[in-house]
Parts: sequence; structure tokens; C-alpha cells
Amino acid sequence: MVLLIPAMAAVGGSGFAMGKGWRGTQIEAKRLRMKFIGGNGILILIPSAFFLASRAQAPNFDGWFYTVQTLEILAGVTNLFLLGLNMRDGIALARRRKKAAATGTGKGLLRLSVQPVTLAPCLPLNTNSTQRLSP
Repeated sequence: MVLLIPAMAAVGGSGFAMGKGWRGTQIEAKRLRMKFIGGNGILILIPSAFFLASRAQAPNFDGWFYTVQTLEILAGVTNLFLLGLNMRDGIALARRRKKAAATGTGKGLLRLSVQPVTLAPCLPLNTNSTQRLSP
């Protein structure tokens, strides 16, 4: 938990930073889902994990334990589903962006111009000689 929570925050923050300036219904849907996923994790999953760990160490497996465990499982499945939807949309966006870059269409895509490169003439290598080139 000590490493997982900061790692998830870093992933979410980098995703928001990378998506800054992007517009569209899929992007907005992804942002909304990520806010819900984060809230779900902070408000339900983390407190549930601490509660269930304390109850399991006691061992106190009463109705509260099973109720909170059911709530945690439902919240986790919801997060997995929403993350799957975000992954689907992310793949579709990447595919669309790649296609737009290949055809040269699309707004905001980086266009690179390729300039011809002139190579300096090279000396022919004498394969019959035993001379070595010195550095």
C-alpha cells in the first residue's frame, strides 16, 4: 500500500498531463472515469482495506466484515470495468492518431519534414593491403 498509492497517483497525474489540451468526447469520458476511479479508491477501497485488515487480525469475522468486504469487491470490480473502458478508448485514440499522422490529416499532430542528407565522400577501403588504419 505504501508504494501502490503513490504509484497510482503518479500514473493518474502523468495521464492528465499527457492529455492536457486534448479535446473530444472520448477524452472527456476518460477524464470523468478517472475522477470516479480515484474517488472510489480513496473513499471506498483504501478505508475498506484498513478496516478488513484490522478485523482479520482480530479475528473478528462478523456481519460488518462481510458487508465491507462485499462493498470493497463491488468497488474493485467497478474500477476494473472503468479501467477497461479507458484502455479501450485509449487504444482507439492512439489508433486514430496514428492513422491521422500517416495520412497527414488531423489537428494538432506533429508534422516532421524530412530533409535529404548529403554524405561526405568516403575513402575506398583497400582489401588487398595489410595496412591498418591508425586512430
